[in-house]
Amino acid sequence: MKKLVLLIVLSLTILVSGCEETTTSRNPEEAQKKVTLGNEFMETKINEVINIESKTKGEMDKIDFRAANELYKEAIEEDDENLDAHLGAAVTEVLTIFQKDEFKKLRDAWFDFDDIYDGELVNAEMNKKVFNVLPFINTELLPVVDYSLERLQIVEKKSDYTFTITSRMMGGDSNPESYNYETPREIDVTDIKFAIASLHLLKGFIAISNAYEITLPSYSINDIATALNKDGALLKLKNGAKMGEALAQFRLAVDKALDGIDSLLGETDVQSNDLISNHHLDEINQVKETLQKIKSVLTEPYRLAFAGNKELLIDLVSFMQNPPVNLKALLPQYSVTVGEYSNLEFEFIKPIEIPDFTFGSLFPQQTTQEAWEDFGKALVCDDEFGLVCEESCYNHTGSYKFCDESWGEECSLEYCQDYASYDENCDCFENGDNTVCYVEYNDWDCEESGDVCIPTRFANECGE
Repeated sequence: MKKLVLLIVLSLTILVSGCEETTTSRNPEEAQKKVTLGNEFMETKINEVINIESKTKGEMDKIDFRAANELYKEAIEEDDENLDAHLGAAVTEVLTIFQKDEFKKLRDAWFDFDDIYDGELVNAEMNKKVFNVLPFINTELLPVVDYSLERLQIVEKKSDYTFTITSRMMGGDSNPESYNYETPREIDVTDIKFAIASLHLLKGFIAISNAYEITLPSYSINDIATALNKDGALLKLKNGAKMGEALAQFRLAVDKALDGIDSLLGETDVQSNDLISNHHLDEINQVKETLQKIKSVLTEPYRLAFAGNKELLIDLVSFMQNPPVNLKALLPQYSVTVGEYSNLEFEFIKPIEIPDFTFGSLFPQQTTQEAWEDFGKALVCDDEFGLVCEESCYNHTGSYKFCDESWGEECSLEYCQDYASYDENCDCFENGDNTVCYVEYNDWDCEESGDVCIPTRFANECGE
């Protein structure tokens, strides 16, 4: 029994000593050397990129920050407490996107799509290269976002962290006496929080791109037209859980942005060199108020109040947690066809009827057209929009010259009617060898009073 106990103790001792031997040792000096090299590379490369004059494939290949990225990552291996290394790795990881295989395929395809095919959908293989973006999003963009987010969250933990963006990092000269010198800027934890918020926001949109179908088995122009029609494959729900993920990411984004606002308002250091300063308190508080409203929308049904005791109920949570099966089904009847010049032609089918006034229960109280018109009146009349009218309105008529063939452009009754508003009439006549068209309008105006608000569109309801 004693031998067994002794054997167990010896085994544990070996295991513990083995763990101690594999523990990463810190080498702060070597880490800082690599960070310094990374920063110097960034200065040189940023200056080079800023001076790119033409956006050709060759010039775009110069946007290559992989060497700096590797240096920062090596610095983290030497000393994982070097926060400059974490920040550098986060920033350059995003910049490595420009050298990712799927990104370069997309980039080159867009160049060729414009240069060779003049933006026309005549080649199915080229269409696929241009519009099949999900492989890039999932295999390259999302991992980059996740890695950068992880690095920034490490930096954020140190509340007094700062990093100086040098003049050369902003494309300027290193000599303070130079006309091209840029005043160095300070990055602090406030900026880190806003960067984290931005990445959460991006992750939310990435989740949405995986919730609805955005890829096709074939990319011929006829297949694209079919997919865009109401019963087509595009924008049909394929993974509803991704909408819930998007909602969670949006909530994280808003929470972190509010955290950033509070951090900004609490700063007491000199703000003149801060990347984001707290000099304009009124604007900052307005942003905070807006973010708090957005947070409410992302948390529960939200009542957006307007003038005249009107409100719009928004239930984004239900919409995201129980997303529509087909987003296109929420639109009025329409058709997408291939035109004679190999172009897509989109047209609503008259009479235009809204299939779901609640837009998939996003606006649960807006069940009729009248409800939306009532909301439209309140929207325009709200004090924020600065339109306040007296009870008595007056009719205002007039006309303006719409087109004249002598100007060297098309001019005909049909052309005028295509562009005139629903409440405007076209009057065309021959002036020598040229056709001239005038548009006659009949509108309602009202004077500023402060009593009630009646938008021009609802002027026939004056006094109600």
